[in-house]
Amino acid sequence: MKYQKAVININTSKGRVFSFRIDYPSKWTVIEEQGEEPLITLLSPPKSETSLFRELLNVIIIKNLMPSPEILETYSMNVVNDINIRDSPKVKIQLSDTTLFGIPAKEFCYERNKDNQELMTYNRWTIIDMTAIILSWTTLRNCEKSLRSVIRRMIKSIRLP
Repeated sequence: MKYQKAVININTSKGRVFSFRIDYPSKWTVIEEQGEEPLITLLSPPKSETSLFRELLNVIIIKNLMPSPEILETYSMNVVNDINIRDSPKVKIQLSDTTLFGIPAKEFCYERNKDNQELMTYNRWTIIDMTAIILSWTTLRNCEKSLRSVIRRMIKSIRLP
């Protein structure tokens, strides 16, 4: 499988530009939405002509978080609580510590049913300059194992330029 690189630039709440690079499969599509909370979506091609579902990796930016010494912990608990209320998920990975860009981060993974499809969503996030950077991967639960290596490679490829 061929991969190509994308450089993503994020303006943080403190006006600093934060850039990172990600490798993604060349057949995937990159969609960038600008605005107060920018969203970058990497979409796989459809699985078949009859299936509308597309694998996706979202890079979600949330700016202007309130400063707090425990901001990552507090924000993380709020994210997990919101997911629990909204999606009634089956938790696969409890909220746990990890890293992203070499910075302390959190991760959480869950399964849910949406539009009669069994989905699995994996989230990893960190906070830089009061700006949350969230990676959120969603796949069909029965495809998770076959695509895990692609997504792992994408997440591992994320580097500061």
